[in-house]
Parts: sequence; structure tokens; C-alpha cells
Amino acid sequence: HERGRARGAKEKNMAAFPIVTTELDISNGAGSSSGDIKAEGAKYIADMLLVNGSLTQLDVRFNGMDEEGKAALRKAIEGRSGFELLL
Repeated sequence: HERGRARGAKEKNMAAFPIVTTELDISNGAGSSSGDIKAEGAKYIADMLLVNGSLTQLDVRFNGMDEEGKAALRKAIEGRSGFELLL
């Protein structure tokens, strides 16, 4: 029962100090074609951008992303002043 109280206190403390990610690097620096982000994957990332207001930089370079995927990401960050999208 003591562990339950400790876990509850820890979870409460974590809620008071949430971890905020402002930069996300999912670039494919090695250039592997198996790591490419296709249009469907870019749409999932775009959906995440619509609900994640803390992210200010996204790096998806070297992923062989097509124009459809790039367009989805650009649209998702429209109006987000200062957002850095690295395609």
C-alpha cells in the first residue's frame, strides 16, 4: 500500500511539471530509403502538429517525402509564427 501512495505522489508531481518538447528531429540523416516518411506518415505528423502547440521546430529532412506530404505539414503549421519546418 505504501508503494501506491508513493506512485500517486509521483504522478501528481509530474502533472505539476509536465515535460514540454519544443523540437522534434525525425530526419533521416543516413539517407536510408527504409526510413522514408511517405504521404500517409506525413499526414499523421500533420495531425499531431494540429494538437501540439508547444512544438516550434520539426526536422523531417532527407526522408524522401513527396510534395503531398510536404503540403500536409505546411498546412498544419499555417499561422504558427516562428515555427521552423525543415523539409
